[in-house]
Amino acid sequence: MPKAFFLIQRPERGNRWYVAYYGPNGKGSWLSTGTTDKGEAEKWAQAHNPANTPHIDKRGFALFAAGWFEPDHEWVKRQEARGHRLSPNYLDTCRGILTKHILPKWKRNCSASLKALCQCQVVLLQNSDEGINH
Repeated sequence: MPKAFFLIQRPERGNRWYVAYYGPNGKGSWLSTGTTDKGEAEKWAQAHNPANTPHIDKRGFALFAAGWFEPDHEWVKRQEARGHRLSPNYLDTCRGILTKHILPKWKRNCSASLKALCQCQVVLLQNSDEGINH
């Protein structure tokens, strides 16, 4: 059976091995395995294969995220219960980021896993000039 991923060693990154998983649209984004040993990189790639992650949302991410950052959403109410007053401007900004950047990325996915959402959050935080205050 062919491998579900592709490994490449990157000398400019300290000879670490990077993995890309094959999906319906070809290879995905590259992820660092954090190791310089090919055997360990293969084990890491097999253990972290997103295809092996159980899906938590069968409705699709757009439906899963519907209502996020609305004033009456459960998360906003929990923040207020903890004493964090979220301004309407902040909620508008969050909804804009969700609509403009996050939902288009997940539009192609039929479902979203918790691991995939966390990876997306990490990428967005790494690529942003400003951090997000929570």
